[in-house]
Amino acid sequence: MEFYYEWSVKHMFKWLLRLQTEQGSCEKRVKNIMTRLKIEEYQYNWDRDSCYIEFFYQGQSFRMEHSISKAKEKGVFGVRNGLDCLMELAITLEDLCKIIERGTYKLDTWVAGMRVEATHSEEVEVEEEEEYEYPKYVPERIPRIARLRN
Repeated sequence: MEFYYEWSVKHMFKWLLRLQTEQGSCEKRVKNIMTRLKIEEYQYNWDRDSCYIEFFYQGQSFRMEHSISKAKEKGVFGVRNGLDCLMELAITLEDLCKIIERGTYKLDTWVAGMRVEATHSEEVEVEEEEEYEYPKYVPERIPRIARLRN
């Protein structure tokens, strides 16, 4: 039993170390891509089943999102967690970098569909409630036990 415990703990630490190196390489990849695209303001995050990369380009906000459910809808089943989603977004941005560096298209052309519109606070119309007139309780309606207690 001890042998199995030692073996499982050893493999758990290897798995955590591998996950940490995957995370570090993914973050490094995203940073390198943003440097290649000459984007200074950006943020990214991932959770259990999705991720996003949000960046500012020419004063406008752009956002790319990916999730396990979106991948499954498209028939991609190799995506297991949010970090895998972030890696796929990084690969997509890397492909975009190659297209831009070749001079085929400009970044403006590609990011036009990713604009994040500012949400305007819509005024919600609240209908005024009519005053409700509650029925008056007549002693006959109150049970005999309740009348005795008062």
